[in-house]
Amino acid sequence: MFCPTENVFVLPIVRILTAILFLQNFVAAQDLEKLIIFEPSKNTFEVINEDIIDFTIKLKNQTQNNIQGKIKIEIPNSFELVSKNAILISLHAGDSTFIPIKIFVKKHATSGMAHLINISLHMDNQSEISAEPLKVQVAERKSVSLYALLSNILLDPTMDSIAIPVRVVNRGNTIQKITLVNRFPSMFNASAFHESIEFFVFPAKDTLLTFRRKVLKKMLSSDGFEVHITGLYDNGDVFGMSNIRVQSTQNDRKYSDESNNSIHNLNTLTFSSQNLFNWNQSYSLRGRGALGLPKGNLGYSVDMTTWKGEYSPTMLRNTYISYRNEQLGLTFGNINRNMELMLNGRGVIASVTDTSSNNTYEIGVLDGNTNLLGNNKNYLFPMSRSGWGAFTHTDKDWELASFAVYSENPLLNSRSALVGNSLSINNFKQFRIIGAINTGYSKSYDRNEKGKPSFAGNLNISGTINKFLISSQNYYSSAYYPGQRKGAISLAERITWLTGSANLWASFEYNLYAPKTMAAFQTFLPVYSSTRTEIGVSGTPFKHLFLSFTPKHIFETNNSYKFIDLPNKVLSMDSWNINNGINYLISNKQYVSINSELGLFTSSLNPQKQFHLRSNLNLKLGSFNLSSTLQLGSIYLSDVANNNWDDSGPLKMINVTPSIQHDFFRNKLHVHSGITFISNSRYGTSLFLNGRSDFDMTPRTNLYIAYNRNQFLGITYSFVETGLTWKLTTPKLGQKSANLEVFLFKDLNQNGVFDIGDSEAVGHLYYVNSVAMTTDNNGLSKYKKLPYGKYRITINSKNGWFAPEQYIQLDQKNQRLNIALGQSGTLKGILSYNFAEFSYDIVQNLQGITITAIDKNKVSYKTKTNPDGQYVLNLPNGSYAVSVDATSLSKEVVPEIVNDLVQVHPDTPTTVDIQLFVKNRKVESKKFVSPNIFLKR
Repeated sequence: MFCPTENVFVLPIVRILTAILFLQNFVAAQDLEKLIIFEPSKNTFEVINEDIIDFTIKLKNQTQNNIQGKIKIEIPNSFELVSKNAILISLHAGDSTFIPIKIFVKKHATSGMAHLINISLHMDNQSEISAEPLKVQVAERKSVSLYALLSNILLDPTMDSIAIPVRVVNRGNTIQKITLVNRFPSMFNASAFHESIEFFVFPAKDTLLTFRRKVLKKMLSSDGFEVHITGLYDNGDVFGMSNIRVQSTQNDRKYSDESNNSIHNLNTLTFSSQNLFNWNQSYSLRGRGALGLPKGNLGYSVDMTTWKGEYSPTMLRNTYISYRNEQLGLTFGNINRNMELMLNGRGVIASVTDTSSNNTYEIGVLDGNTNLLGNNKNYLFPMSRSGWGAFTHTDKDWELASFAVYSENPLLNSRSALVGNSLSINNFKQFRIIGAINTGYSKSYDRNEKGKPSFAGNLNISGTINKFLISSQNYYSSAYYPGQRKGAISLAERITWLTGSANLWASFEYNLYAPKTMAAFQTFLPVYSSTRTEIGVSGTPFKHLFLSFTPKHIFETNNSYKFIDLPNKVLSMDSWNINNGINYLISNKQYVSINSELGLFTSSLNPQKQFHLRSNLNLKLGSFNLSSTLQLGSIYLSDVANNNWDDSGPLKMINVTPSIQHDFFRNKLHVHSGITFISNSRYGTSLFLNGRSDFDMTPRTNLYIAYNRNQFLGITYSFVETGLTWKLTTPKLGQKSANLEVFLFKDLNQNGVFDIGDSEAVGHLYYVNSVAMTTDNNGLSKYKKLPYGKYRITINSKNGWFAPEQYIQLDQKNQRLNIALGQSGTLKGILSYNFAEFSYDIVQNLQGITITAIDKNKVSYKTKTNPDGQYVLNLPNGSYAVSVDATSLSKEVVPEIVNDLVQVHPDTPTTVDIQLFVKNRKVESKKFVSPNIFLKR
């Protein structure tokens, strides 16, 4: 029987007992955590991808009772436990144990974040003890690769476009913003810009893109060309390049040296005239090129200028003849050499290279006359003279260079000797280190007095530590050092933190220039110093928008500004500025950029704070460009000196330059025109007009006309220049050539001879090396003017007719090659990966893996797989041993061995699928067992 009064008393009592029980369990759990030690040996880890995290868990039972329970380990998806994720334990009172744990970091584990590993102990009595989460930081790995899925494209008149598939693979562990640039030869470009694509690729992922370009008639009529695909990281570094050869098939072709078709062909000759119709009209002949020799290359350069009147003697500068092969190099004529001393004049250089040891030796002599024809009669001093020797050893990761130079310079009243050594280490723990130590000795040219010894040294270090880029450039030279930088101290230190979306940096620079000289006419040399400190941040908060913000402090001094009232004044300027930059890419043909520097400064001439500003604007809208500059106040120390000189007040200057660059008549006429307006509060207004037109008369001939008109300080000056440029071929002396005629026929009776019953192979495609050819209606094709040598003939299969690859040695004027085609069959298949429980975690790339088939005569046939792992081989009838080339696989993969011979028939295709077995990781297993611990299974 139900009694209401009982319920009134029972419910509160139950609630009180439940609360007491919960409180007892909570207190017991807290006491248990104090009495049971449960902690890992490490709490933080820094690892790389495909690494093993190895640590132990210490477990100690300080209670009076035996304990039983389970250890659970929770890891991120990009990690993998080598051991089990739940370990049963039983531990006697007062006992302890250490439990080893190993965790594998997969290839696609990302960097830039803390990965957490949670470890907890669950007692059989439902109590739980949790350790502090373990933090794992994966080091950043930047690795993106670029693959063009086609290496050759054959053009057909029926094709409307060229399609180039490109695969981008991110084998790193960070998201990368990349740009692909597709560059066709300029003669096939519809504009001056190359097509580009920007996108993000995620870690351990790949992306397939296709570039398309309309087929033009001149593509079909050309001998062939190359398309270049370049991959760029977000910071502009190149991560990959692919070249795709595009050509049309022809049955009558003349050999063309690819170096002559290259856009980089430097064999040019230009004749021009400047200041047309004026009394000082000049005529110039400039050119450079090379002549191929049987063993080496003969190069030349010419730059001659002469004047209509007796304005100046004929000048022949930058003119030389050189010979070079793998071991020897010789150059006669104008020489320019930088060996701490700037050496230029008439002379000779000889070099010898020991290719076996990667050593290069060089000697050279010259005088100081830059005109090869000589003009000593116009000089008050004798010509300078110099001689030197140099040695370079190049290794894989480092380079050692040494030199010794002696120079006499009457103009500077000096005789100098200089010896130097430099060492470059290209890869030292992700750093590049360049160090040099030079010693010199200088004395007067015309006075017998004691010389001045000198010293110079530099140390440059650049590299990365995690996400930090470090650059340190340091230089010192004594006052009488004969090199270009004498009496100099230069320190430039910079550190940049790459955070992903933004870059932060700090830098410090100090420069001091205090040289001394022995020249009697140089009674004064300036002393200059500057100190610059800055911090900055830049990044891309939105797509195509780049921002930068840089506060900086600059202090500089200079004693070269002489004033009548202050003849010995050392002028100084102290400025605090902020630099801002805004760059926005509207499209690949449109962008806007604004950069400004503003702040306050004081000077030794005026201690009051003054405002200054300098801002630059650049705008591009298709063919239109606009560049402008605004300056208010003194930005440079020279501005301060000029203001004091003429007392014209703070400088105000504006510069505006609009220009247009456009192509006409199917890109044959290139026009560039611009006008510059400058308004300067000190010098007034100026106007500059310039224009240039280039017309491609033929693929190898260009005519240009340039016009300039300058109006400055009320003076107008203008000149017209015109010139004609020829692109020359590269002749090769002593080179013999042959005419190759190839005849293809279907050999029905398989006797290798064209006889009754056989027929011509019409329209059959084959390759001479990599050049595509096709047969005419008689089964013939002609390839003319081929240089003597060995050539590879590769025949494509058509309607089941095929011939194996073969070689021909051309050593006669006219040669004919008859090739018998036999009926063939098809061998095809697909590759697939086979993973076990502990296999490596790899990128499953199936493209470009080499498949080889070898017949009974040991003749091999090869092909490569497509992106899906499929392969196809057209083979003559017979039996073949089929295998996968292991060198085209990663080291973690072993191909399946096909033991049986494979029969190929002309009627039905033969299919052979092959597995790629992924190796198991080598896991080191250690077990620690306490005498009183029982691991339950």
